[in-house]
Amino acid sequence: LLKEGMDAVRRGDLQKQIDLSGSDELGQLAQHFNRMSINLHQSRSEVEELNAGLEQRVAERTRELAKANQELDAFNSAVSHDLRSPLSLINGYAELMLLEDQPKDVQRDSLQTIIYAGEKMENIIGTLMDLSRMSSVELDRQKVDLSRLAKDLLERYQQREPHR
Repeated sequence: LLKEGMDAVRRGDLQKQIDLSGSDELGQLAQHFNRMSINLHQSRSEVEELNAGLEQRVAERTRELAKANQELDAFNSAVSHDLRSPLSLINGYAELMLLEDQPKDVQRDSLQTIIYAGEKMENIIGTLMDLSRMSSVELDRQKVDLSRLAKDLLERYQQREPHR
């Protein structure tokens, strides 16, 4: 009976019980074997439950990572688009300046546009750098007067570009 029980456990049947009663050595050995078999079965069940929980967490993290990658792709696309626009201006107006028959006022306007586009790119890059630093800093929550903030921005843009 003991040999059959050990063979069953070796095959993976952790619920195998040995029906051997008595208070002699063989009876005690059968009782210990039965307790060991029950403990092994419970341990296997716990491991299976932990594995299932781990698999669920891995699946959740994988979904979160996929979503973060999608957001990163969208962000990358937006930044690329935002940087491409001023770069196209710079290249276009620089090519205009290479034409020899350009009047001085057209060249001056072209240079002004190139400078404006360069400043715009610099602002975008500076904003990206600020954003990267913000992700490592704890948030400081406080009340903000959005109306005042909008008025300040409007005033700043009116001073920077009064013709608009």
